Amino acid sequence: MVTAHVKKREVIAKDTIEVTIELEKSIVFLSGQHATIKLTLYHEDKKGGQRIFSITNTPKTDKQIIIAMRQTGSGFKKTLEEIEEDKELEVVTTGGEFTLPQDTNRKIVFIAGGIGITPFIAMLRHTFENNLPYKIVLVYSNKDKAASAYYDELQQMQTDHENFRLIPTMTSDNDWSGEARRIDSEFITDYFEKPRDYTFMIAGPPGLVQKIKTELSNSGAEQQHIITENFEGY
Repeated sequence: MVTAHVKKREVIAKDTIEVTIELEKSIVFLSGQHATIKLTLYHEDKKGGQRIFSITNTPKTDKQIIIAMRQTGSGFKKTLEEIEEDKELEVVTTGGEFTLPQDTNRKIVFIAGGIGITPFIAMLRHTFENNLPYKIVLVYSNKDKAASAYYDELQQMQTDHENFRLIPTMTSDNDWSGEARRIDSEFITDYFEKPRDYTFMIAGPPGLVQKIKTELSNSGAEQQHIITENFEGY
């Protein structure tokens, strides 16, 4: 357990806030892992004063963690938005198995639904900071571009790195002229001719994750190469 303080809050997309938390001592984590944060609530929350968030920064900054969250109105998130810089909170632990695969030769597809982008932005930052040889495609699904956290950074990554491709799909954006379909087996095979040749990693709301996992199986992806992470709303 590490004592910490909120250093900075920033709106990074519609109804989405990024929170920078300074730690009193270094912690060990891998890109894609999460942190359990505990605080004293300012607002009632039936689920209590402890939550898990993906860490969006890389281990290069080991005395800091950055998280991003949708503004759902829960007592915990409202407290995290309001807590003063001099008030202590705790990073109870870090962990999780949703991290980059060891095999750098096998092609990877990240599929992010909404705020499910958070572990992937950490993995991508880590990949490019360290010049790792992964070949990665990110399929990023949101209702609209305004709600797409880190969209500009992802576009820049695609420009700067030939081993990365971004496929955004905005399912309810009248101003969007690009891909707008929901992710199903047809979508998958349109972009990935032989799904069995890829490792797929999916993060987002549980219902979406399960649906995409089923669609991947229907399209020919191998079960042992489908890795998932569920993001519960709270």
